[in-house]
Amino acid sequence: MGFWVADKKKFSYIVTNLPASDFTMDEVGKLYRLRWQIELLFKEWKSNNNLKKFNTQNSTIIYTLIWASLLALTLKRLLAGYVEEKYNIYLSSLTVSKTTQGWWYDLFEAILDKSQRRILTVLEKCAVILSHCAKLSHPDRDKITGKFQFFLQSATCKGL
Repeated sequence: MGFWVADKKKFSYIVTNLPASDFTMDEVGKLYRLRWQIELLFKEWKSNNNLKKFNTQNSTIIYTLIWASLLALTLKRLLAGYVEEKYNIYLSSLTVSKTTQGWWYDLFEAILDKSQRRILTVLEKCAVILSHCAKLSHPDRDKITGKFQFFLQSATCKGL
């Protein structure tokens, strides 16, 4: 199937086993772009959470590392959603994930201290950092061609 990509001024072709009678080219293109968001999530998960290889063959440790990585990704996404809502901006999930060295360990130290005051202070520091360095470059474009065209929204941390 082929469909016109207006901003690139060319046709894009997708091979699919979906029946042409059930799906228009435009629908297949939208499904492909939505599927691409899942690929980007997996890329973020693998690239920024050290899932390339493990220094163990112990399956229990491997499963634990995978689940911890999923938890970390979820927490990053929740924090990004909180920042987006608080500052009324859109953030790049990839940039949020890449900038963790500036705030991630402080957050976990605060959690380990079990000090609600410190956790809230660190979360606010994280929010300021992310609101400055992880802003989405082209949010208006992404409403047309990116994940926002599908009405995908970040998860939020109401009440933080």
